[in-house]
Amino acid sequence: MGEPYRPFESPHPSTFPSAPPAVETSAPYPSHLPYSPGAALPGGYLSPARDQYEGGSGQTSGLAIASLVCSLVGLFIGLASIAGVICGHLALREINQSNGRVGGRGLAIAGLVISYISIVLYVALIVLLMFIFIALASAPNFH
Repeated sequence: MGEPYRPFESPHPSTFPSAPPAVETSAPYPSHLPYSPGAALPGGYLSPARDQYEGGSGQTSGLAIASLVCSLVGLFIGLASIAGVICGHLALREINQSNGRVGGRGLAIAGLVISYISIVLYVALIVLLMFIFIALASAPNFH
């Protein structure tokens, strides 16, 4: 049987050039840049590169997460939508006052939109049911 695990040897010689030698530099960024990517800018502002690669907003607002969860539960239990609206507005206030340290704006807005839509649907359902009961109660054959 021979050698079952013999390394593969190509019948054709390699036509690929060898890799160029590694170049060592003393600085990770060119010295002609006024600020290196990720460095703090004057005034304490962070550069966009730092925000993009290091997470930027830090932590997500717990109120934003609660707003989205309450709004989804509110699709089935109407009172939870009211909690979703309250948590969503509190989350947006917290995010706006944090100067970029707290994230979750999209979650808070999604929670608000879903909550407001479900509240409108529940109010419409209640109004529809009231009209149906009034119509049935005023019907001549209703006893």
